Amino acid sequence: MKSKTTTAIVLGQKKFGENDKLVFLYTKDFGKLMTVVRGARKMTSKFTGHLETLNSCDVTLYFGPGNILITEILSSKSLLKDDTNFLQLKTGIQIAEVTNRLLEENHAIDGLSNLLETSIMQLKKTEKPEIVLTCYIIKLLDMLGLMPEFNTGTRFKMEEKYVKYFNYAKLNPMHMLDNINLKTEETQFITKILKDYIEEEVNKKIIHL
Repeated sequence: MKSKTTTAIVLGQKKFGENDKLVFLYTKDFGKLMTVVRGARKMTSKFTGHLETLNSCDVTLYFGPGNILITEILSSKSLLKDDTNFLQLKTGIQIAEVTNRLLEENHAIDGLSNLLETSIMQLKKTEKPEIVLTCYIIKLLDMLGLMPEFNTGTRFKMEEKYVKYFNYAKLNPMHMLDNINLKTEETQFITKILKDYIEEEVNKKIIHL
């Protein structure tokens, strides 16, 4: 059994037992991990505030025979600042959820940590958080090799303008995507297409998209 220190981004958490939490991480060295934090739900826990969704942390992990335990938090900071508005916060949580749902345990993707951080940076600056969300999902699906050709051989067919949007989002850096102008109903259509595809073809349930 070994202890290792790594940098991680928190993708989500949930209750585990009476006092513990399951915390889902995307780590620099091990990819996605499901970890256990003993006593994290106690008011006096040293982990309080450090393992919120979209925190960037330096953590010490103990790889035990049954579970991976977070034993220490060496540092932590929120990728979403305190002045984030409700819509930006909601979109950031959606980005974390989609990432957590699409990645399997121990799945590591070159460049994903950077994509997460640049997407959240863009989210804090933009007035179009829904554009950041859809573009992030498109890029993530492409990284995973799951991006289909929506215009051919699939029931998720789209008009040419939407096909162009998908290609533009896939190929351009996140900071350039704020130039995209879409009506609310167009963005909602793209979000629905992505949600339906992930749930029906990739077979991953997305709750909050």
